[in-house]
Amino acid sequence: MIWKHVARLCHSLPRLLVNRRHRAPLCPPTNCLGSGSAAAALPHEQWKPVLLLTCVALLAGFAIAHVASKFVSIGIDSQVIRCLPYSVYALHLAKPAQVVHGDLIVLPAPPASLEREGQRLIKIAAAMEGDRVRIDAGGIWINDVRWGPMEFRLLRARGLAAPALPKEYTVPPGKLLALGTERGSWDGRYWGLIDVEAITATALPLW
Repeated sequence: MIWKHVARLCHSLPRLLVNRRHRAPLCPPTNCLGSGSAAAALPHEQWKPVLLLTCVALLAGFAIAHVASKFVSIGIDSQVIRCLPYSVYALHLAKPAQVVHGDLIVLPAPPASLEREGQRLIKIAAAMEGDRVRIDAGGIWINDVRWGPMEFRLLRARGLAAPALPKEYTVPPGKLLALGTERGSWDGRYWGLIDVEAITATALPLW
């Protein structure tokens, strides 16, 4: 890895500087500022801390980038019809210790969604344990607040029948309703609840 080469360079830097000290000056002492060995050593004394600090900064930068790459990734939503009004996300690639209302969560597509296996979905944690959900012809409601409409055309496009409505339930422990905000969002209002344990990461919208 490139940071190993930087470390090797920094390791050899003191030896290079020592060799530099013993080289002949580039100009005769009488023509340089100052006189004698002090003038010849001046460039070395000036550049040594700068080079050392540069190496330390490079090592720190590569170390941070190496660690960050294990926890942060960039996700791009290239779909024409999106669930959320964003295209680019920063993904925190770690299972969240706690999920709260409104979090952007990342999860593998559940079988009921009929999405391709292995596809990652980004949704909003819209309803959680104890929340009341009602679905009727007018849309989906969470704790008596309307979230959005029901688009039955999305069901027909996938060869699915419309559910019997109205439908009401309370989110049980360990479950969560994942929704989008866009009108064509294909989400939990159609394919139901997910396990909180299925969440693999969280997302931060960038653009």
